[in-house]
Parts: sequence; structure tokens; C-alpha cells
Amino acid sequence: MDITSVQWNLVGKHHHHGICFPLSSIFTEKSCGIGEYFDLIPLIQWLATTGFDTIQLLPLTDTGDDPSPYMGLSSCALHPIYLSLRALPNHDAVAGFSKKLEELAALNKTERVDYTNVLHKKLEALSLYLDRFLLEIEKDPEFQRFFEENQFWLTSYSIFKALKTVHNGKVWWNWEKAAQYKIIDETPLTNEILRWRVIQYFCFSQFKEVKKAAEANQVLLKGDVPILINKDSVDTWWNPDLFDLNFSVGSPPDTYNKDGQHWNFPTYQWDNHRKDGFRWWKDRLRVKEKLYHIYRLDHIIGFFRFWTIPPQKSAKDGSFIPEHEYEWKALGEEILSEIVSSSSMLPIGEELGATEDVMTASIRSLGIPVVKVMRWERAHDKDQSFINPKLYPPNTLSTLSTHDIPIMKEWWTEEPNASKRLAHNFGIAWEKTLSTSKFFDILSLCHTSGSLFHVNMFNEMLTLFPDLSWNSATRERINIPGLVLPTNWTYRCKKSLEEICSHYEFGKALQELSKNRLESYR
Repeated sequence: MDITSVQWNLVGKHHHHGICFPLSSIFTEKSCGIGEYFDLIPLIQWLATTGFDTIQLLPLTDTGDDPSPYMGLSSCALHPIYLSLRALPNHDAVAGFSKKLEELAALNKTERVDYTNVLHKKLEALSLYLDRFLLEIEKDPEFQRFFEENQFWLTSYSIFKALKTVHNGKVWWNWEKAAQYKIIDETPLTNEILRWRVIQYFCFSQFKEVKKAAEANQVLLKGDVPILINKDSVDTWWNPDLFDLNFSVGSPPDTYNKDGQHWNFPTYQWDNHRKDGFRWWKDRLRVKEKLYHIYRLDHIIGFFRFWTIPPQKSAKDGSFIPEHEYEWKALGEEILSEIVSSSSMLPIGEELGATEDVMTASIRSLGIPVVKVMRWERAHDKDQSFINPKLYPPNTLSTLSTHDIPIMKEWWTEEPNASKRLAHNFGIAWEKTLSTSKFFDILSLCHTSGSLFHVNMFNEMLTLFPDLSWNSATRERINIPGLVLPTNWTYRCKKSLEEICSHYEFGKALQELSKNRLESYR
């Protein structure tokens, strides 16, 4: 029942090596306070010279004022914070625009991304630009074509954003009743609605150039499709029948979270999705397909069951829905078969967390690749030894870390019992502090694993060289889940992309790691 053979043919069934990062974390000399869409082009061109051929990006969807890329206000819209402002045509004709660029350029120098300040200043600059060019762009045939092709999501998104502006950013269920129920006179909002459509036109036009550069350099772009959507989103407002807004998704109590986790995302009403052939999911992938060649299918076990928490209750009071194992298999295989086969992109599932055998078997039978995080791949039902990466199935992606956990050097020190066991199992001499040479040995194990995809966090790989990384492994952390911290999602690389890409030794290290890229799996 393999449903991914067509997608594999498009990406190539051979070894692929890559890096993963939030776009916010990189910057170039042309950036305006945060990583931008066009910053990816020089990175793509350089990466291709190293033998690496995959760039995995954390979600790029519009999250408004929230720096977490997983708090999307829309399942489809790109975030305007990543627009390359210097690439906007004729921007030098806009009074005051150059001053805004100078203010934003100064924000490149902050150790961490000043997300709120960057967003507000970028929107101010865009407002100046659109005051000058909005009506001209509205008449542009390219813009009109973009709107026609994307109106199935862009119409509702632009109205939602305009209404959010009118209601001073309030969640949609606190809007005036008429707006909540979509009884809207759009006339007073016409200008604001058009502005949000044009901003999306710029975002998608710029990323179209990024994808073109990737394909010219034979680099694959891997996007991220979160399984859940923000309760305060255009999707829940426009299509409330597809979601159960009273219940929330989370995770049950376990060894690491004795109280469980309450994620505050709504659950799905799968029966209503089924009635229209899972159109919302297919439309979502239809948009992503314009941007990416591969996508991370987040929390893939959620398609089989969710830990569902009743209103006003704690995570401890939740339960799995559906309740019975025979229902999990039928539901997960139905949904995944429908949505995966609707796109030419290859999905790679994140099945992290407690996974029942029936789910694992179904995912394997569908042919969907999954992620192997090396420090979690252990013989849990036996002696807790680490599994030799050479034994990972080809239909997997191997990695050392994710954006939600400490990088290897921090984990090594914090979990000495585990790191000693890993060193012993992998034939590496243990040391209290993970040296660069030992870290490279572990990276090499990952990049020569049995997996066909080998993708590691960019921030982690930069720690191979002290001059490219911060002086503490803790400062390389991207996110600590479950905690609201000013350091979450504000990580920035220590050096600019110009400095990173001109670092001879780093380029040679990547070439060494990607030596097996031409090997095919038969």
C-alpha cells in the first residue's frame, strides 16, 4: 500500500544531506533585522558546493505577533516578517523608506532576534510602500493572476487580517458579533483587505525565486506542515465546522511531564473533513507544493488519535480519541492516504512520542518516511542500548536533534549516563565535555546511517567551529517547549551567512559528511 513511490521518484532515491533551521535565525548584510526569503538564495548556492542538497525550514506561515512558527494565524499565508524589503521594486522612490531600512538593519546586530520590534518596523515600512504603489500593483496582471490562483484561501485570509486590525488584534471570538459570524460589509475595509493580498503576492513572488534558485542548484526545499492550527486563525473562523473549538489537544502524563501537556490547539471534526474529501488538507498542501519539494508531516500519530482535553480541564483529565485501537488504524490510514496522494511532495513524518505498534505498522505500510533522532533510538524494551545508525531503514531521516531539545553538546553534559552509553555503543571514547573531534565523529555516524535522508540542525553544525558559534551550548537552544521564555524562538546565528559561507574549514567538513550522497538504495 506504498503511496509515496511517485514522490520518491521526484526527489531521487539516494542519499540526501541537509540542514534545518528557522528562517528567523540567519541573516545577511542585506537583512532587515531577521532572516529573509532572499537570504536563502546565497545559502542554497553555497550549500550545493558542499554536496549537501536539502534545506529544511521550520514553518513560514503568518503567526502575527507570536514568534513561534507553530502558532499560525493561517494554514496557507506566508509571514510578511520574512519579506526582503530591499528587493521591493522602486522602493527608493518612497519617502521615508530608506530611513526604515536603516533602522531595521541596526536590528541585525542584536544577539537575539528582536521579533516584535522587527515586525512592527517592517509593517511600518510596508505601509509606506503600499501608500505609494498599492493602486498600481492592483492593476498589475501578475498580481491579478496570483489572486485568481489563490483566492480559495487568500480571500478569507485578507478579510481576517483586516478585521483583526479593526479589532486591535483581539482573538476573533471577541470581535463584534457580526464579524464573528462573517456578516461583513467589506466596503470600509477594501483598502486594508487589498494591502494584505498584495503583501502575500510579494511573499509568494519572492519565494518563487527561492525555489527557482534551489532547483537550478539541485537543492531540495523541505517545508513544515504543523498538524494543528491556532484556535485564533482564519481557518477556525472561516471553517468552524472543521474544528472542535471546545476541546483541546495535548499529551498524557509521562516520565518527562507528570501532569501531561495542554497545547491549547483545537481538535478536528474528522467526519466533516470526510464529507468534502479532506479538501482543507488538500488545499493546504496545494499551496505548500508551490514552495517545497518535501514536507515535514508534524505529529503524524495525531492522524490516528489525539489526546483530547475537555473544556476547563487539565491534561490529566484527557483521553485518547478515537478510543479503540481498531478505530486508530482505520482513521489514520484513511486520512493519510487521502492527503499524501494529493501532492507531489514527499512527506516525512514526525512520529515522536508514545506510538502504538498499530500506528507504526500503518505508517510503514503506507511508505511514509519517518524521523530517527539518534539519542532516542534505543532498545527500550531490552537493555536501553543505542541502536546502530547503520541499521536504520532507508525510508527514514536521521538527525541528532530537533528545534525543541538541547543540541548534542549540551545533552552530552546534562545526561552523562546516557552519553556514556551512547559512546560505548558507538565505539567512541567518552569524555566529560564533548570535544569538536568527537562531535564530528557522531555527526559522521548520522550522515552515514542507513537512512536516505540525513538532516541536522544548522545551529548544531555550526558548533563544529568556535568562531561560528556562541560560547555556550545553551545559547544555541532554539526552543524549550512548555515554557514561556524570552529566549524561545529568538535564536540568531552568531555570524552572518557571508561569514559562514566563506568559512573554508566548515565547507570542507560538510563535504566530508556528504561523501556518500551519490550512493543509491536499490
